[in-house]
Amino acid sequence: MRIMIKGGVWKNTEDEILKAAVMKYGKNQWARISSLLVRKSAKQCKARWYEWLDPSIKKTEWTREEDEKLLHLAKLMPTQWRTIAPIVGRTPSQCLERYEKLLDAACVKDENYEPSDDPRKLRPGEIDPNPESKPARPDPVDMDEDEKEMLSEARARLANTRGKKAKRKAREKQLEEARRLASLQKRRELKAAGIHTRQRKRKRKGIDYNSEIPFEKRPPPGFYDVVDEERPAQQPKFPTTIEELEGKRRADVEAQLRKLDIAKNKILQRQDAPSAILQANKLNDPQAVRKRSKLLLPPPQISDHELEEIAKMGYASDLILGNEELAEGSGATRALLANYSQTPRQGMTPLRTPQRTPGGKSDAIMMEAENLARLRESQTPLLGGENPELHPSDFSGVTPKKREIQTPNPMATPLASPGPMGLTPRIGMTPSRDAYAYGVTPRATPFRDELHINEDIEMQNSAKLELRRQAELKRNLQYGLSNLPQPKNEYQIVIQPIPEENEEVEEKIEEDMSDRIAREKAQEQARLEALLRKRSKVLQRELPRPPTAALELIKNLLMRGDEDKSSFVPPTLFEQAEEMINKELLSLLEHDNAKYPLDEKVEKEKKKRSKRAANGKSSLSIPEIEDFEEDELNEADSLITEEVEFLQVAMGHENESLDDFVKARDACLEDLMYLPTRNHYGLASVAANSDKLTNSRVAIIGGGISGVVAAKQLKKFDPMLFEATGGIGGVWRNCSFTSTRLQTPRTDYEFSDYPWKDRTDVSFPTYTEILDYLHDYATHFDLWNNIMLNTKVVEIRFIGDKNKVGLTELWGGNGRALADHPVWEVGVITAGSHEIKWYKFGFVVMCIGKYGDVPNMPIFPQGKGPEVFNGKVMHTLDYCKLDEEASQELMKGKKVVVVGYKKSGIDLATECAKANQGPDGQPCTMVIRTLHWIVPSYSIWGLPFFLFYATRSSQFLHEHPNQGLFSSFLCHLLNPVRKAVSKFIESYLSWKLPLAKYGLKPDHPFEEDYASCQMAILPEKFFAEADNGRILFKKSSNFCFYEQGLMLDDNSKLEADIVFLTTGYDGKKKLRSVLPEPFNGLIVNNSGLMPLYRGTIHPLIPHMAFVGYIESVSNLHTSELRCKWLERLLEERFKLPTVEAMFEQVSEETEIMKRTTRFYKRHCISTYSINHSDDICTEMGWQSWRKRNWFMELFSPYNNQDYKEDKDN
Repeated sequence: MRIMIKGGVWKNTEDEILKAAVMKYGKNQWARISSLLVRKSAKQCKARWYEWLDPSIKKTEWTREEDEKLLHLAKLMPTQWRTIAPIVGRTPSQCLERYEKLLDAACVKDENYEPSDDPRKLRPGEIDPNPESKPARPDPVDMDEDEKEMLSEARARLANTRGKKAKRKAREKQLEEARRLASLQKRRELKAAGIHTRQRKRKRKGIDYNSEIPFEKRPPPGFYDVVDEERPAQQPKFPTTIEELEGKRRADVEAQLRKLDIAKNKILQRQDAPSAILQANKLNDPQAVRKRSKLLLPPPQISDHELEEIAKMGYASDLILGNEELAEGSGATRALLANYSQTPRQGMTPLRTPQRTPGGKSDAIMMEAENLARLRESQTPLLGGENPELHPSDFSGVTPKKREIQTPNPMATPLASPGPMGLTPRIGMTPSRDAYAYGVTPRATPFRDELHINEDIEMQNSAKLELRRQAELKRNLQYGLSNLPQPKNEYQIVIQPIPEENEEVEEKIEEDMSDRIAREKAQEQARLEALLRKRSKVLQRELPRPPTAALELIKNLLMRGDEDKSSFVPPTLFEQAEEMINKELLSLLEHDNAKYPLDEKVEKEKKKRSKRAANGKSSLSIPEIEDFEEDELNEADSLITEEVEFLQVAMGHENESLDDFVKARDACLEDLMYLPTRNHYGLASVAANSDKLTNSRVAIIGGGISGVVAAKQLKKFDPMLFEATGGIGGVWRNCSFTSTRLQTPRTDYEFSDYPWKDRTDVSFPTYTEILDYLHDYATHFDLWNNIMLNTKVVEIRFIGDKNKVGLTELWGGNGRALADHPVWEVGVITAGSHEIKWYKFGFVVMCIGKYGDVPNMPIFPQGKGPEVFNGKVMHTLDYCKLDEEASQELMKGKKVVVVGYKKSGIDLATECAKANQGPDGQPCTMVIRTLHWIVPSYSIWGLPFFLFYATRSSQFLHEHPNQGLFSSFLCHLLNPVRKAVSKFIESYLSWKLPLAKYGLKPDHPFEEDYASCQMAILPEKFFAEADNGRILFKKSSNFCFYEQGLMLDDNSKLEADIVFLTTGYDGKKKLRSVLPEPFNGLIVNNSGLMPLYRGTIHPLIPHMAFVGYIESVSNLHTSELRCKWLERLLEERFKLPTVEAMFEQVSEETEIMKRTTRFYKRHCISTYSINHSDDICTEMGWQSWRKRNWFMELFSPYNNQDYKEDKDN
């Protein structure tokens, strides 16, 4: 039997079949494609397409830029060809082949290189391991039978492009059924005729498992002995410990052998002591000790040539340093020698002036290829030898650095070196010394004849030239003698005075050592005290001083520059005095910082000074200042004190206390900010917006609740908040529904450090109350200096390192949240201007929210959209921009249709019913596409609603991320209780509200709406208006427009004058329009959710946070807690986990949402909001359980007051 092995060289016929098959079946069904090719597998077909046949593959000649990029990436990522290939723009096989070709070209210079010995070259009889990347072999004239059959089958299958396979299968099935019926009819007729046919059973190869037992051994009939069969089963013993598995260790075996030797020695001593002692003496005999073998060391790693170079370098350094002991000879003899080193001197010029740009591209490619070839052939350092000599290379980036080679300017090069007759002498030629000599250099005179010992032999042939040379030598000798120094004949003699004989020599009494030490100590103490009194007051009182790095900034602030000085207006006396004081202040600062360094730098300075002293270098010079006596300093101090007292009386501050001065100073410091545009500090209260933006490092986009709380929590980073409208408030600012109220109590919707003034009011606050509350909050914490109103952000650009995006384990490449340098550039347009201004920031907080700006419009068929409707179509976004009077006038007496059944739709229907009171009023019709549960109040059968979902005890009923084994078991055990709670609430709502009457009862459980934050609170008298006929309900999953109104999915028509679309907003589309590539494509994951770690950080978007995009029952509470977490992240109090760990956390949350509700794309965490807050608190280092006792912890609801910062201080 012939065995066919798939593979081999590709033929032209197979390539054409593969192309046609890919066109028909696509690039995913490779097994189906390979069925057309008898000799090729699916893997080989896929490889052939991606390595050779794909039209996107470049098969042109390699450019120099591609060669440079290939060699550079191969140096950074060795053997990673599938990673290098898409960067270079070639296939991996092309990159590998080109790389080997370049290395071969670099190895050609090697004398030992033989191209015929290359192991990569295929020899006769060998099979190409990678035929998919080679050109196809032409088809033979006479094809084999199997090739012709393959070609005809492929032609037939590929020609079937209209889906005839199903018809063929059905036809074959009908024929089989017809044959079966004909056979059955034939047997019946034969049986009726009395002819019985026996239906033969088809013999099957192998065992019929339906009728027999495979390998069955039947017992023999009768009684027999089974003793032999009852032997016990042997249980094999497998190693259960690591010691049994690995066996005995060598150390244990040796220890056991030593114990046996000791035991044998003891037994031998007891039985035969003399022989034991004799044997021990033999072992202890020094002559019997085995001689040590000769120590064999590896050859030295330094060659003789390198030793010779080191010796020459040492000799040269001894000559330079003047080390007479190490240098050979003496100074007197060395003075007779000239310097014959290869140092360029005057008179030496290059061979010629370059007139063109030197070619460097091909040389650079070959140098990189030689480097890689030498590195590949280098041995391990353990074997010794010389390191491979490499050309200069570059490791600074992913792509090779461009080499800009500049063409030399011939005009910048002197046309000729100074010499006789304007000729430039070449290397090895001595220029003429005579001004009248010709430009001919004698061949016999060496160039390095600095001592002029050799004679110019060829000059002696001409008598006239010889005379000129002798005259030149005479002039040079006279010139040298004339420059000798004049002799000095003056001497100074100092005669010591002769002592008189009558003077008595005083006898010196030797001072006691203890007295001398005490005296020197007292003198030193007095000297130090005098020096301390002469120091500045800052050093005497140990006040804080500016660091050395800030001296230049202080100098720029204090001293006037040349551009500030006017040559026409002379400085006043006050300006002159101020300049003198500033100069003295700067000199004192420089002197004190140099002589008395700061505490944290004292040890470093001591080490540096010791190193300098060891190297023979002096320490840094200390600036000198004028030295004053103590009396002068005391007099100046008294004058300053008198002036201060006079100013206090003149300004009326003599009665002010020290605390008042401290408060005034602190207020000035808080208002002080650095202005980079002016390069000095100024007051923030009077600074321009451009100065504030330049100083800010954090940008906040959006002035809603999330943006305001982010500005307050990140105030220490000088943030700048951009708001497109004329005020803060976000969605609450543009709200014209008079019935719109908050859906939670006001105690659950307040800031932890700024509660409501009237917390006892149990009513839900209106939107006007919320706007006033936000205004008071911004005023209380002085946030208006950080808010820019009427400033719209139109574009954001990333100016950081794009190579770190998505390619690193840590967020942003280094795990730090706030970048040291700007990485984002924000483009804004102010009101009344069309110019885009760009500002740079190190961190951006996105708070533009999901509700507003971009409506979520349904998609209608062609000719059935709002364009064919004769009435007016408005989205909730447009309706919210109207005032109350205009909205009432718009709906009064009109047939209004509201599409939607969420909070905004219910409020809009209630507004319409109020506007159409009276006999002329028209009913409002609500078109409901999806039913949701609605709640009249936060009380269920007299029990508070929070008891079921907003306490820690209720959190045990629901799944949450990072759930332990016990919590998972408890949640699974309490699953019936969770369902019973949902049924309990549904029963109350069905009893309290006429849901069944109007067909508004949803089919899904209540907990799904609560888990997706779609539970709406009903306004007052909603169903009362429905009972009066002012609100009608129509259920339709789809709808479209016609001229007079809407057409529902049951083909019923609904006339209307105005259609309101309450279909929500597309917050993700709004984000995509602002963020740049590639970040706008990373906003959502495969589940349609934003992958935000802790609801704030996107793992793939560096130095950016998103606040307010993951919902909960109280968005203000979660936004404030996340901003506190973000503040500590920017302060680097903790580090983010790896990108992989953040994605795992987000994936776990997504899976929980999918299992909890079918509306998981709302991205709501209401069922595990307390556990979410616990994780944030744990990461910040806070206590997760915040209540006073365990009872309140289990059965009391959590709000913002439980997360005050003073609880953890």
